[in-house]
Amino acid sequence: MSFKKLIFQSIIWRGFYFVSVLMLNVFIARYFQASNSGSIYFIINALAFYLLPVSICLEAGIGYFTATKEIRIYKLANFSFFWALLIGSIITIFLLIFGPGFSFLTQNKGNLFIPLYYLCGCMLTNYAIAIMYANRNFTLPNIVLILINFALVAFLVLTRNNPGAKSIFIQLYFLGFLVQGIILSIVLVAENFEEWKLQLPGSREISKIIRYSLQALAANIIFFLVYRIDYWFVSWYCSAADLGNYIQVSKLVQIFLLIPIIIASVIFPYIASGKTKESVAQVKSICHLLCLLFSIACLFLAIAGMKLFPLLFGSSFDKMYEPFLLVIPGILSLAIYTPVSAYFSGVNKVRMNIYSSCIGLVVIVVGDLIWIPKFGIRAAALVSSIGYFTCLCFSIIAFMRIENASLSNILLFDRQDFDYIKSIIKRNGKNSINES
Repeated sequence: MSFKKLIFQSIIWRGFYFVSVLMLNVFIARYFQASNSGSIYFIINALAFYLLPVSICLEAGIGYFTATKEIRIYKLANFSFFWALLIGSIITIFLLIFGPGFSFLTQNKGNLFIPLYYLCGCMLTNYAIAIMYANRNFTLPNIVLILINFALVAFLVLTRNNPGAKSIFIQLYFLGFLVQGIILSIVLVAENFEEWKLQLPGSREISKIIRYSLQALAANIIFFLVYRIDYWFVSWYCSAADLGNYIQVSKLVQIFLLIPIIIASVIFPYIASGKTKESVAQVKSICHLLCLLFSIACLFLAIAGMKLFPLLFGSSFDKMYEPFLLVIPGILSLAIYTPVSAYFSGVNKVRMNIYSSCIGLVVIVVGDLIWIPKFGIRAAALVSSIGYFTCLCFSIIAFMRIENASLSNILLFDRQDFDYIKSIIKRNGKNSINES
């Protein structure tokens, strides 16, 4: 399947997933209000950080070696299942011994295993999706994720007048991560059942997987801090309501990032499979088009956001507008940075992502320490934009050197960019929808 068709198919199915994520986010915001929903997302933020070291970003190595076809799929999948089972066993023992010491985990008996549900569920999900995406299967994984999200939305709708359902929803919400991980693992095995063997990779193959994954781990930990360390600064210096408003702004940024991430999930395996020259020009066009589309979307929200945000999320989210305006430059920076980062991963230059993230992290930490105590969530948004832009500047310079490209060629729109989007729509629209 061509690069353009892959992107179109990915956008179609990830677009449906985007709608389900947005719906779930809106219902959680309205159901729990700013202060309580902020607390939920703050817990998820902490668990997401723990996920990075326990998973060692194995999905990066698995996806890379699936795309290059150096290691058989069943070996990669078996190794990922083994790793998830090992980590899950360790987490279970830890929770049984030390879990009662954490007040959040003992507020309700069902809460004790929330970290297990989230961490193991995300590991299984990420590992399975990495293999499926590298095999250019974007349909089945997204159908599973969409159904889980719609089930959670349905629960909120049916129990909206029952105050006691809130604690049940929290348990179901985190359990949903484990359920989707198990389902996706079963789907992965079923897809490859004819050639499946209960065999792990050899020691040399494991060494290759771990080496690549650890590079990705370093890059992802640093970028995670670039992207979310401001949550902790806001929680220290601002009120719970401010935290809820700021995290909701951050969730909007995440929603904007879904499309670049979708495209990155195609760019990475496509380039890793050896089709670098064919993809570089298309990466440039994609970055230009994303920047244009996001500028239009951000302009709309800049005009309508003051009234739209409280109307959409609830009256307690009345402090979102100004931080959103200040984070718009950051959104545009990330729209370009994300596909370029996927390019570096695909050509096995993950260190470039590490360098750019380190520079951005220093900018954000210093800026947050100085300005958040004085100016609150508005400062957090502005500093984040500056940090994201710094990451982008380094990546563009590195991209120019690797591909011998000029700055004007990278930054300026040209006819090729608009011809590219026309060709996607005209040639691949009907075919891609039918194939999916």
